[in-house]
Amino acid sequence: MRPAIGGLLGVVLLLAGSVSGRLFINPYPRYRALPRAVGDADVGAPLFLTPFIKNGTVDAGRQAAKVNHGAIPADIPSYSGYLTVDEQYNSNLFFWYFPAKADAQADAPVVLWLQGGPGASSMYGLFTENGPFSVDAKMKIHPRKYSWHLNHHLIYIDNPVG
Repeated sequence: MRPAIGGLLGVVLLLAGSVSGRLFINPYPRYRALPRAVGDADVGAPLFLTPFIKNGTVDAGRQAAKVNHGAIPADIPSYSGYLTVDEQYNSNLFFWYFPAKADAQADAPVVLWLQGGPGASSMYGLFTENGPFSVDAKMKIHPRKYSWHLNHHLIYIDNPVG
C-alpha cells in the first residue's frame, strides 16, 4: 500500500510542479539582442533634470528635455530625462513624456504608464502597445495610427529604482 501512496504522491507533485511552473511564465515575448546603439551614433550623456528643478530653472530643464532626434517624427513632441529619487545612492528614474495632441490638451487626462515591474521596461508599452510610434525589425520608427497620445498626456516611467 505504501508504494502506491508514494507513487500517487509523486504524480501529484509532478503535475503540481508543471502547473505552478506555467503560472510564473514571463508574459513578454523574447527578442533577439540588438546593439546598444544603432550605427555609430553617440546617444550622449544622460540628462538629469532634478538640478533644474532645485535651482528654479524649470524652463531651461524643459528645453533641455525636449526630444529632438531625426528618427522621431517632428509632429510628435516629447520630453525625456532622469529624475533623481535618492541622491545618496545615485538612484534615478527615466521618463518619457508625450503631451496630448494640441486640440485635446486642455481637457486631456494624464496617463502614467508603469510596465509590469522589475525587468519589464515601460518603453515596451511605448513601442509595442499604446505609444505614438512603433519600431520595426530594422529599428525604424513609424507613427501609430491609433495612439493614446491623441487624447491623453502620456508619461512612461521605467521602474523600479533601488
